[in-house]
Amino acid sequence: MSRTWLIGAVGGLRPWEGAVIKIIDCKDASILRRMNVQHPTLKVENWAIIGVKRDTKSTQLTLSMDFSVVEHVKKVDWRPYLRSEDISRIAIYARRHIDFVSLPRFSNRDLVTIKVEHLRGGKRQPLVICLTYLLIDSLFRPPSEELRRLADYCNSKGWSMILGCDANAHHTIWSSKNINSRGEYLLDFLLTADLTILNRGCTPTFGTARCQEVIDITFCSVYISEAVSDWHVSPETSMLDHRHICCSLIADVSDSIGYRNPRAIDWYGYREALGEALASMPRWNNNLQDLKREIRRLFNRSRKNGTWELYKYMTAKYNKEIQSAKRFL
Repeated sequence: MSRTWLIGAVGGLRPWEGAVIKIIDCKDASILRRMNVQHPTLKVENWAIIGVKRDTKSTQLTLSMDFSVVEHVKKVDWRPYLRSEDISRIAIYARRHIDFVSLPRFSNRDLVTIKVEHLRGGKRQPLVICLTYLLIDSLFRPPSEELRRLADYCNSKGWSMILGCDANAHHTIWSSKNINSRGEYLLDFLLTADLTILNRGCTPTFGTARCQEVIDITFCSVYISEAVSDWHVSPETSMLDHRHICCSLIADVSDSIGYRNPRAIDWYGYREALGEALASMPRWNNNLQDLKREIRRLFNRSRKNGTWELYKYMTAKYNKEIQSAKRFL
C-alpha cells in the first residue's frame, strides 16, 4: 500500500513547469551491480539509471556515467557484455588483477570471448581468449558461424587467439579413437584459419561409464603457439564427465607496480559482495574432506576396471553433503 501511494504521490509532483518525476523500479539496479563485477574498469558503481523503457521483447535503460570511462566503453563498441546466468552455458573466470575487455560481438550462450594484452619480447600484443561449446545436434557443420567470424576478425586485425573448445568432434589428429564428419569439418576450419592444435598425449578429456574419448580441443594462432606450454589433462577428478585441462602462457613480467587506494574503494559494494560469497560457500568439515578423498580414489579405480556405479553413488552423496553444508552456514 505504501509503495503504491509513494508512486502516485511522486508522479504528481511538478517542481517546475514541464517537469515529470517518476520512480524507477530498483530491480534494474541489479544489472549495474553485475556489470560492476564483470567490468571493473568501467566504474559502474558511479553510473545511475535515469530512465527505463520496456516493451514485450526488451528493456532499454538510459544511463548517466562519468566522462572518464567513456573511452573504456568505446573499446567494447558501446556494448559491454553482460553475462546472464539464466541462459549462458559457458564462462571465463579472470582474476581481478588481469585487465581484460569483453568482446560482446563474439559472445553468446555458447561462446564467450575476451581480449587481453600479452607482454612478450618487450612488446604488448592483443591476445583473444575464447571458450566455446559446439552443439552435437546442430544442423550446421562445425564450427559455429560466430566462431568463424571471430577467426576472420582476428586475422584481419593481426591478433593472436587461444581457444578452448568442447567440440563434440572426433579425429585422430587430436587423439580421438576414430574420425567422424564433425571432426573432418573442424580440422578443415583449423587449417584454413591457420590455427594449431595444442592437445598433447591421448588422455581422454571426456569420460563416462560407457565411453572415454578426446572431444575437448585447445587450439591457437601459430604466432602465439611457442608461448603456450605444459598442456595436459589434469589427473584430479572434476566431479563432471569432462576433465580439467591445464596449460601455461609464457609472458614477460611487467615493471608496473600496482597499489590500492582505500579512498576509492566501494566499501558498501565490497561488504555486499562478500556477504553473497559467504552465503554461497559451504561450511567445510572433515566429512566433506573424507568424501572428496574417497571420490578421488574411486575415480582412479573406476578408470582401470571400468566399474563406475560406486563412483557415481559417492559423487551424488558428496554433492548432497555440499548442499546440506550450505543450508547450515
